[in-house]
Amino acid sequence: MTNQLIISMIFFSFQLPTTTHQGCIFHLYQAMSKKMKKFNLWIYYKSDDDLHLFLKKVMAIVLLVPSLMDSAFELLQNEYLKNKKLKRFKESLAKFMMYVNKQWLKSEMRTMITFYEVEFKTNNWSECK
Repeated sequence: MTNQLIISMIFFSFQLPTTTHQGCIFHLYQAMSKKMKKFNLWIYYKSDDDLHLFLKKVMAIVLLVPSLMDSAFELLQNEYLKNKKLKRFKESLAKFMMYVNKQWLKSEMRTMITFYEVEFKTNNWSECK
């Protein structure tokens, strides 16, 4: 989480105490896609069905009830370590999973990144057609 985001969240929580700060699923997935590219997963994401399915599961964590996110992440963490079809991606997946856990699954981020029962999942109407 950037300092600018933290400052913005604090400012708005004081100025507008009844407002909920909600993230955008489009931008969350965009950020995750950039990390897939950085960790050399993107090319295989497009061509390897097992990796594609695994990464889709990771990205779907934000659609769960917040109380289930940690358990889901832990199950997926164990899945990629044990799944023989994902073995060749082990190092890159370790980096990606660490990124997801540290960047998006912090307890203070839960209300912002959970999209469970959220009516509007994006704030970028021009890019979500």
